[in-house]
Amino acid sequence: MFLARADSLANIHWIQRYNYGIAAAIEDCVLLPDGGTLLLFMQSIGTTPFNQVYYAHAARFDSAGTMRWQHRYGNAFAGLQHAVACPDGSYALAGAYGRRTPQNRLVYNAWILYLTADGDTIRSRHWNSLNNIRNISDFKLTPDGGLLLAGLHVNGPAITPSTVDRGWLHKLDAQGNTQWDYEIVASNPSGTTIGSTMTWLQVLQNGDFLLRGTRNQAPAPNSTLGYLARWHPPGSGSTQPTPVWELQLSGNHSTAYHTAMAPDGSLTLSNSWADPNPPQYDHVWLRHYASQGLPYSPQAALCAIPPVPNAAFEQPTPDSLILHELGSPGPQYAQLLRWRWTLGDGTVVNRTTAAPLRHRYATVPPFGTPVTVTITNNLGCTATQTLYPWGGPLASQPARALAARTTLFPNPASGAQVTLRMAGLRPQGSVPAQLLDALGRELRHFTLSPRAGTAEATLDLHGLPAGVYLLRLLPAEGPVLKRLVKQ
Repeated sequence: MFLARADSLANIHWIQRYNYGIAAAIEDCVLLPDGGTLLLFMQSIGTTPFNQVYYAHAARFDSAGTMRWQHRYGNAFAGLQHAVACPDGSYALAGAYGRRTPQNRLVYNAWILYLTADGDTIRSRHWNSLNNIRNISDFKLTPDGGLLLAGLHVNGPAITPSTVDRGWLHKLDAQGNTQWDYEIVASNPSGTTIGSTMTWLQVLQNGDFLLRGTRNQAPAPNSTLGYLARWHPPGSGSTQPTPVWELQLSGNHSTAYHTAMAPDGSLTLSNSWADPNPPQYDHVWLRHYASQGLPYSPQAALCAIPPVPNAAFEQPTPDSLILHELGSPGPQYAQLLRWRWTLGDGTVVNRTTAAPLRHRYATVPPFGTPVTVTITNNLGCTATQTLYPWGGPLASQPARALAARTTLFPNPASGAQVTLRMAGLRPQGSVPAQLLDALGRELRHFTLSPRAGTAEATLDLHGLPAGVYLLRLLPAEGPVLKRLVKQ
C-alpha cells in the first residue's frame, strides 16, 4: 500500500509506501482535522475464495505520512468503510460485521466502532442478527454531537425467499445510544428483494438531512428509480422523521452513483449510462441543483472546548531557557499532537512531544522579548500562550496568574460536589461562570460573589455522568478555564 499527499494542483508533496506482508485492500482514506489521515483497509488471509477470511484494520498517519499506530478490529469477516472525527476527540468508524449461519451462509450486519486518538476501542455497537441484517451506506455527525446512519435493512436473508429491501435510518446520540429508528419502504415493491435503499446522506445546519437512494416503483425488476429527498428529524416526544420534499430522478438520470454538496448548499449528481443504439458509447451525465440548505460542518463543534496551554520556563543562565508545556488537550478523548515554539530570536521549533525544550541564545534578549507556544490537538484545534522571560507582561497575564491561583478540589471528583476557589481577584462585582460538557454545551450557569479578593463556591455534580467537563470563569482579569474530571 502507499499513501500520497498532493495539493490542489495535483503536485505531490510526498509518497510513503507500507509493506504489511499481507494482502490488503484499502476501504477508505479519511483526512483528519489536524491534517493527518485515517486509513481503513481489510486484511485477506487464505489462498482461495472458499477458505479466505477478512479482518478490519485502521491505521493512523500524521500530516507527513508517518504511521502513528495500526490495529486490527473485530473478528473474521469484519470490515470498516467510513470514519469521522467526533467532538469529544474520539473517532467513529462504520462498517459491517460478518457471521456464518448454520447453513454456512455469510451474513453481514451494521457495525459502529468508537476509538480513542490512539486507536484503542472505547465502545462498539453491532446489530447482531442472522435473519435481520442492516448495512450502513453512509453516516454523518449531527449538530447535537450524535451520528445519523443511512443504509439498508433486509429481514430474513438466511431464509428463502427473503423480504424486500428497506431504506434504513438510525440516529445515535453523543454516547452511542439509539434515539430513533426509521425505515422507508418502496411504495410498490416487486416480489424479489428489490425495494428501497439509501446510499448518500448529508446533514444540514438546522438539523434537517438530505438523502439519495433508490426505490422500486412497480412490480417489475427493472423499474427501480433514484430519488433525492429532504427530511426533518423527529420533534420532541416523537421517533419518526417527516419528509419535506422529494425529487424523483427519471430517464438516464434515474440513478446517481456520486453526489457532492458545495459549502453554499448546491448539489452535483453524476453517473454514467450506456447508449443502446450504435455506436453504443458510454455517456457521463452531471446534474447541478441550487442550494438545498447549508451543510452542517462539524469543525466548529470539534473546537467547542479548545486545548488550554500551560507553559512555564526556567532560566539556568541569563542567556538560556528550559521551556515546559503541560497543557490540556480539550475534550474527553482529545490528544495533543503538536507543539510549536517561537523563541523570540528567529528560532522556531516544532515538536511532537511535550518534553522540555532547552534553548541557548547568542545574546541575552532585550526586555519584552516574547516566547510563544501553539498547541494542536487531534481535532485540529489550536491555542497559543505567550511568555515574557525577560519582562514586559501584557494585559492577558493577570488572567493567567489568576488561573494559577484558581483551584478545584477534589479533581478528579469521585463524589457529587467539588469546591471552586479563586484567590487574588481585583475589586469587582459578580463573576459569571459556566459548566460545559465535552461538546461545549452549557450544563450549569452561576455567578460568584468575591469578598476581599476571594471567591468560593460548591458545585453540585448530581446527575452528571462520568467524564470530562470544562469550567469557564469570566472575571475582570480575563477568561479563566479549568478542566474538571468526574469519575
